[in-house]
Amino acid sequence: MQRVTAVVFFIVVVLLLAACQPQAQVLPTLEALPTLPPPSATPAAPVPAAATATPFVRPTLPPTFTPTAEPTATETHTPTPPPTATFFNPPATVPTDCTAFLISDGSRRVEFRAGETPAVAWSAAPAAVRYRITLYDFAGSIIRDDIYIAETFYNFPPELFEPRRNYSWEVYPINAAGDQMCFAQGGELVTVVPPGG
Repeated sequence: MQRVTAVVFFIVVVLLLAACQPQAQVLPTLEALPTLPPPSATPAAPVPAAATATPFVRPTLPPTFTPTAEPTATETHTPTPPPTATFFNPPATVPTDCTAFLISDGSRRVEFRAGETPAVAWSAAPAAVRYRITLYDFAGSIIRDDIYIAETFYNFPPELFEPRRNYSWEVYPINAAGDQMCFAQGGELVTVVPPGG
């Protein structure tokens, strides 16, 4: 069996080599071309005489412009000193009515149990006709800002507060014209839960 395989392999190789060999190409034969008669010995045509060349003349350019210096006006500058900066900072003044307007010491930080009513107080401003109170939650958002009273104390409703939260409040006096008289002052409200509560 090996012998047959070797013979087949040998035949395949021989056929491949034969296929790769260049074949002799038979070129078509060319028929003899007719011969042309030899050129006649006719004299060549005379070369025309060279035309007389005219030299190139450049066109004349217009007259050139020559700038002349014009007299300049001389300016005299008188240096002026830079302006001096004057800053006017008026002294901070507090209206005399506001010096008496103070938060009571016990109202700066009020701790109370959830469900109780926290109370705050302040001293009166002499020309105030009423006071505006604002209550803020623990995130700084306004809970109430529509509280207007004539007294110098206020009891917040307990339903405004959640246990274990901090709140803040502020108050300012308003005069008879309806204008805010002084800067707002305030304190902190802290809801606490009693031990075991």
